[in-house]
Amino acid sequence: MARACFGAMSDDRVLEGVEALVRQSNEITAELLAYLIEVEERGLHPREACSHASRRGGGTGGARAGACSEWS
Repeated sequence: MARACFGAMSDDRVLEGVEALVRQSNEITAELLAYLIEVEERGLHPREACSHASRRGGGTGGARAGACSEWS
């Protein structure tokens, strides 16, 4: 979203946007953790699982990068 768009938004709309993005981030993090638990339970090599995700365009960013980097 372009920065110029924020100027036309009400304070409530900005806060709603933040809440929605935090909710989405939490859902994605929960799903990632479920997959990493499955990787662990199946005995798959974690580094391979993380590099597989990166090669397929599912690069990890921000805080979620730590989940894979812990195994690197």
